[in-house]
Formats: sequence, structure tokens, C-alpha cells
Amino acid sequence: MSSQHSLPDEQPSDHLGPIPDDQPAGQLANQDSAPPSSPPPASPPVADSGRMLHPVESRLGICFRDPALLDRAFIHRSFLNELLDDNAELVDNERLEFLGDTVLGYLVSERLYHLFPLQQEGDLTNLRSALVRRETLARMALELDLGSYLKLGHGEEESGGRTRPATLCAVFEALIGAVYLDLGTDTTKDVIFGL
Repeated sequence: MSSQHSLPDEQPSDHLGPIPDDQPAGQLANQDSAPPSSPPPASPPVADSGRMLHPVESRLGICFRDPALLDRAFIHRSFLNELLDDNAELVDNERLEFLGDTVLGYLVSERLYHLFPLQQEGDLTNLRSALVRRETLARMALELDLGSYLKLGHGEEESGGRTRPATLCAVFEALIGAVYLDLGTDTTKDVIFGL
């Protein structure tokens, strides 16, 4: 694979193994992924540093090395607009959203490429579009209850921003961006395809 088309810590995906031509499009998950409905652990998980894991970390089976990245994924720009200057070090999630959108598109494209070796480019593009469209990502955000962790301004809160599909899609993409930056490509794949 040409380095000009790869992400920084990308690993070749030849570990996917042979994929039957008749594999349904809905089965993009890793074969060894835990089902998303696995029961929560008996006691709250704790990160190596002794901090309690965020519920999203617990749900995804990951632990952020830099929990500030996870926190940033939930900061909507409306929240910052209402803060005083003394909180200027806070940053909204839009840059993480940008990165997550790109990483998500890339990893889904790679998976489709390997799953459907006989499909033409147009068919693969249509499949990817169906999988990474706003409604699909908003539904995934709802399943992870990401809206409840959003930090919103009062106006955004009052207008239903916590359940707005565009906002949910954005926070899901920001989460993917944060996972990618903190934990790398392989963990990001596990998160995406484990949902």
C-alpha cells in the first residue's frame, strides 16, 4: 500500500483472512468481537491510574491513556460560547469530529474492500455511504448514550441538541477521533466493528 494514502500508525489488514463472497454487508464486525450487549462488570472498572473509567470506556472495553481527549469529545461549541474567559483552555469537539469522520470513512472503506473483493468501486461507495451516514452514526451514538455526556450550552440544550441527529453524529465522530489519537488504529477498528 502506498504511504501517501495511509494513516500514521496503519497496519496492513491482511489479518482479516479470507472473506466469503456471500458475506452479508451487515456483518462488518470482527468475528472475535464481544457482543455489544454483554453485561456490565460486577464492580466499576478502574483505570491503571486508579481513576474510575468513564461509562463510555466501560461500554467499549477501552481505557484512555489521556482522559482529557475523551472529555473533549463531549464538549459542544455552544458550551464554550457561554463560558467566561477563565475557561479559555477548553476546546470543543469539532477538530476531533473532523478527524473521526476521516478515520471512520477510511476504516470502513478498508473493511469493505476486503469483505467484498468482487464489488466495483461504485457499489463499495454506496455501501460505505449507507454505513457512515448521519442517521446510522446518530443511532450508534444513541445506543452508546453519548447524548447524555454532551456538554451543551443552554440554548442548544433547550432546543433538543442532546437528541438531534446531527449533534449525535458529530459526537460519535469526535469519539472515534479521540479513540484513534489516544489508542491507535487497531483499537479504533475494534471499537467501530465491535458495535
